Amino acid sequence: MKPMLLRLLAAAFGLALVLLVMVAPARADSVRDSEWHLTYLDMATAWQVSQGEGVVVAVIDSGVNGNHPDLAGNVLPGVNLLPGEPGNGWDDNDEHGTAMAGLIAAHGHGDSGVLGLAPKAKVLPIEEESGTARSGLGGVAAGVDQAVKRGAKVISMSLGYAGGSPE
Repeated sequence: MKPMLLRLLAAAFGLALVLLVMVAPARADSVRDSEWHLTYLDMATAWQVSQGEGVVVAVIDSGVNGNHPDLAGNVLPGVNLLPGEPGNGWDDNDEHGTAMAGLIAAHGHGDSGVLGLAPKAKVLPIEEESGTARSGLGGVAAGVDQAVKRGAKVISMSLGYAGGSPE
């Protein structure tokens, strides 16, 4: 009876192992798996045509963290337009600009991390507080002017004003 019990335990262990392997995810990156828009927009097909090589996209926002692992190497030195705050646009206190840059030009890191729509494009961060009373529309105009002067072919602006028009 002992050999039969051992066989039964071995079979149960084998079945449990097979079930665990079958339900394990193919890729354990929840960030990449949550990027539903890549499938919806059929980016695998689009990337066969272009991945944004040679394109500079200005991101007029709160700055961009150029050291983010999903953006490293894709963020150019930019400009900070906030009065009295010189810099290259790599400061991002609220992470909104970095998130927008990620949607545009993130390349992930290995098999994980965020992928943008143009992972080989370069981001030109233009730091200004668009959408706040501090910068108003003059700050947006100055950002567009800097983007054009610095060779951007595409300009991204996520603008929003709480309580109506800024001016």
